[in-house]
Amino acid sequence: MAHKTEALFRDDAYLRTAEATVVAINERGGIILD
Repeated sequence: MAHKTEALFRDDAYLRTAEATVVAINERGGIILD
């Protein structure tokens, strides 16, 4: 499964929140968001 990373801070360096849905937690403990 390929995931696209979106660097939100590049559009708004002061961004404090972003809506997302947790879709998975990988074997290394990483959280995959949609």
